[in-house]
Amino acid sequence: MLPEQSFTDVQFEDIIDVAEIGVEETYDIEVDHPDHAFFANDCVVSNSHSTAYAIDSYYAAWLHTHYEKEWLSTILQSENSKPDALAKAISEIKALGYSFSKIDVNYSGKEWQFSDKAGAFVPPLTSAKGIGSTAVDEILENRPYPDLKTMRSEEHTSELQSRFGISYAVFC
Repeated sequence: MLPEQSFTDVQFEDIIDVAEIGVEETYDIEVDHPDHAFFANDCVVSNSHSTAYAIDSYYAAWLHTHYEKEWLSTILQSENSKPDALAKAISEIKALGYSFSKIDVNYSGKEWQFSDKAGAFVPPLTSAKGIGSTAVDEILENRPYPDLKTMRSEEHTSELQSRFGISYAVFC
Protein backbone atom coordinates (compact mmCIF):
# COMPACT_ATOMS: atom_id res chain seq x y z
CA MET A 1 0.00 0.00 0.00
CA LEU A 2 1.24 3.48 -0.78
CA PRO A 3 1.92 5.88 2.06
CA GLU A 4 -0.93 8.14 3.14
CA GLN A 5 0.97 11.14 1.77
CA SER A 6 0.25 9.90 -1.75
CA PHE A 7 -3.40 10.85 -1.32
CA THR A 8 -2.83 14.45 -0.20
CA ASP A 9 -3.70 15.88 -3.62
CA VAL A 10 -6.78 13.69 -4.14
CA GLN A 11 -10.11 15.33 -3.43
CA PHE A 12 -13.35 13.41 -3.22
CA GLU A 13 -16.65 15.19 -3.70
CA ASP A 14 -20.17 14.00 -2.97
CA ILE A 15 -22.55 13.39 -5.87
CA ILE A 16 -25.07 16.23 -5.74
CA ASP A 17 -27.43 15.24 -8.55
CA VAL A 18 -27.95 12.51 -11.12
CA ALA A 19 -29.90 13.70 -14.13
CA GLU A 20 -31.11 11.60 -17.02
CA ILE A 21 -29.67 12.84 -20.30
CA GLY A 22 -31.34 10.41 -22.67
CA VAL A 23 -30.86 6.94 -24.00
CA GLU A 24 -27.57 6.01 -25.65
CA GLU A 25 -25.92 2.70 -26.43
CA THR A 26 -23.15 1.73 -24.06
CA TYR A 27 -20.76 -1.14 -23.92
CA ASP A 28 -21.40 -2.33 -20.42
CA ILE A 29 -20.48 -5.87 -19.51
CA GLU A 30 -22.02 -7.06 -16.29
CA VAL A 31 -21.30 -10.20 -14.35
CA ASP A 32 -24.21 -11.81 -12.59
CA HIS A 33 -22.56 -12.31 -9.23
CA PRO A 34 -23.45 -10.77 -5.86
CA ASP A 35 -19.83 -9.84 -5.07
CA HIS A 36 -19.36 -7.97 -8.35
CA ALA A 37 -20.39 -4.49 -7.25
CA PHE A 38 -18.89 -1.23 -6.08
CA PHE A 39 -20.51 1.10 -3.57
CA ALA A 40 -20.21 4.87 -4.12
CA ASN A 41 -22.25 7.36 -2.10
CA ASP A 42 -24.68 4.62 -1.10
CA CYS A 43 -25.25 3.62 -4.74
CA VAL A 44 -24.42 0.16 -6.06
CA VAL A 45 -22.75 0.06 -9.46
CA SER A 46 -21.25 -2.84 -11.40
CA ASN A 47 -18.09 -1.18 -12.59
CA SER A 48 -15.74 -2.34 -9.87
CA HIS A 49 -13.20 -3.51 -12.42
CA SER A 50 -12.86 -0.05 -13.92
CA THR A 51 -12.43 1.36 -10.43
CA ALA A 52 -9.74 -1.22 -9.66
CA TYR A 53 -7.94 -0.43 -12.92
CA ALA A 54 -8.12 3.29 -12.13
CA ILE A 55 -6.57 2.69 -8.70
CA ASP A 56 -3.86 0.47 -10.21
CA SER A 57 -3.16 3.13 -12.84
CA TYR A 58 -2.83 5.77 -10.13
CA TYR A 59 -0.39 3.61 -8.15
CA ALA A 60 1.63 2.85 -11.30
CA ALA A 61 1.83 6.55 -12.21
CA TRP A 62 2.84 7.45 -8.65
CA LEU A 63 5.58 4.81 -8.57
CA HIS A 64 6.78 5.78 -12.05
CA THR A 65 6.97 9.42 -10.96
CA HIS A 66 8.63 8.97 -7.57
CA TYR A 67 10.61 5.72 -7.99
CA GLU A 68 11.17 5.57 -11.74
CA LYS A 69 14.27 3.36 -11.89
CA GLU A 70 12.89 0.86 -9.37
CA TRP A 71 9.52 0.79 -11.14
CA LEU A 72 11.10 0.22 -14.55
CA SER A 73 13.32 -2.52 -13.07
CA THR A 74 10.19 -4.22 -11.76
CA ILE A 75 8.57 -4.05 -15.20
CA LEU A 76 11.67 -5.60 -16.77
CA GLN A 77 11.72 -8.36 -14.15
CA SER A 78 8.03 -9.12 -14.70
CA GLU A 79 8.67 -9.58 -18.44
CA ASN A 80 11.99 -11.43 -18.07
CA SER A 81 10.61 -14.86 -19.01
CA LYS A 82 8.73 -13.54 -22.07
CA PRO A 83 11.25 -12.54 -24.78
CA ASP A 84 8.80 -10.57 -26.96
CA ALA A 85 7.37 -8.62 -24.02
CA LEU A 86 10.87 -8.02 -22.62
CA ALA A 87 12.06 -6.67 -25.97
CA LYS A 88 9.08 -4.30 -26.07
CA ALA A 89 9.73 -3.12 -22.49
CA ILE A 90 13.42 -2.53 -23.26
CA SER A 91 12.50 -0.55 -26.37
CA GLU A 92 10.06 1.63 -24.43
CA ILE A 93 12.55 2.24 -21.62
CA LYS A 94 15.25 3.18 -24.15
CA ALA A 95 12.77 5.70 -25.59
CA LEU A 96 12.71 7.32 -22.13
CA GLY A 97 16.47 7.92 -22.49
CA TYR A 98 17.84 5.05 -20.42
CA SER A 99 20.60 2.70 -21.51
CA PHE A 100 21.25 -0.97 -20.87
CA SER A 101 24.47 -2.74 -20.02
CA LYS A 102 25.46 -6.28 -20.84
CA ILE A 103 25.28 -9.00 -18.22
CA ASP A 104 28.26 -8.48 -15.94
CA VAL A 105 29.42 -10.67 -13.05
CA ASN A 106 30.33 -7.62 -11.01
CA TYR A 107 27.08 -5.66 -11.52
CA SER A 108 24.35 -8.17 -12.34
CA GLY A 109 22.33 -9.74 -9.56
CA LYS A 110 19.34 -12.05 -9.32
CA GLU A 111 16.90 -9.53 -10.81
CA TRP A 112 16.88 -6.54 -13.14
CA GLN A 113 18.23 -3.42 -11.47
CA PHE A 114 19.51 0.02 -12.29
CA SER A 115 23.20 0.49 -11.52
CA ASP A 116 24.29 4.05 -10.82
CA LYS A 117 27.90 2.94 -11.26
CA ALA A 118 27.18 1.51 -14.73
CA GLY A 119 24.64 4.26 -15.48
CA ALA A 120 22.31 1.69 -16.99
CA PHE A 121 19.83 -1.06 -16.37
CA VAL A 122 21.67 -4.31 -15.73
CA PRO A 123 20.12 -7.66 -16.62
CA PRO A 124 20.16 -10.48 -14.07
CA LEU A 125 22.83 -13.17 -14.28
CA THR A 126 20.11 -15.74 -14.99
CA SER A 127 19.53 -13.99 -18.34
CA ALA A 128 22.64 -15.79 -19.60
CA LYS A 129 21.57 -19.11 -21.02
CA GLY A 130 22.55 -22.02 -18.80
CA ILE A 131 23.35 -20.06 -15.64
CA GLY A 132 21.11 -21.28 -12.86
CA SER A 133 20.51 -20.15 -9.32
CA THR A 134 23.44 -22.16 -7.89
CA ALA A 135 25.94 -20.45 -10.19
CA VAL A 136 24.36 -17.06 -9.48
CA ASP A 137 24.67 -17.62 -5.74
CA GLU A 138 28.37 -18.52 -6.15
CA ILE A 139 29.04 -15.45 -8.28
CA LEU A 140 27.33 -13.15 -5.80
CA GLU A 141 29.10 -14.73 -2.84
CA ASN A 142 32.59 -14.42 -4.33
CA ARG A 143 32.56 -11.15 -6.26
CA PRO A 144 34.03 -8.75 -7.18
CA TYR A 145 36.14 -10.44 -9.80
CA PRO A 146 38.96 -8.29 -11.19
CA ASP A 147 39.46 -10.64 -14.16
CA LEU A 148 38.45 -13.97 -15.64
CA LYS A 149 41.52 -15.78 -14.27
CA THR A 150 40.54 -14.82 -10.71
CA MET A 151 36.99 -15.97 -11.34
CA ARG A 152 38.17 -19.38 -12.57
CA SER A 153 40.58 -19.90 -9.67
CA GLU A 154 38.20 -19.15 -6.79
CA GLU A 155 37.97 -22.10 -4.42
CA HIS A 156 34.18 -22.00 -4.10
CA THR A 157 33.20 -21.82 -7.74
CA SER A 158 32.55 -25.47 -8.56
CA GLU A 159 29.36 -24.61 -10.47
CA LEU A 160 31.17 -21.87 -12.38
CA GLN A 161 34.10 -24.12 -13.24
CA SER A 162 31.72 -26.67 -14.73
CA ARG A 163 30.19 -23.91 -16.86
CA PHE A 164 33.34 -22.02 -17.81
CA GLY A 165 32.24 -21.29 -21.37
CA ILE A 166 29.10 -19.60 -20.12
CA SER A 167 30.83 -17.74 -17.29
CA TYR A 168 33.40 -16.47 -19.77
CA ALA A 169 30.64 -14.95 -21.90
CA VAL A 170 29.16 -13.26 -18.83
CA PHE A 171 32.49 -11.81 -17.76
CA CYS A 172 33.33 -10.22 -21.10
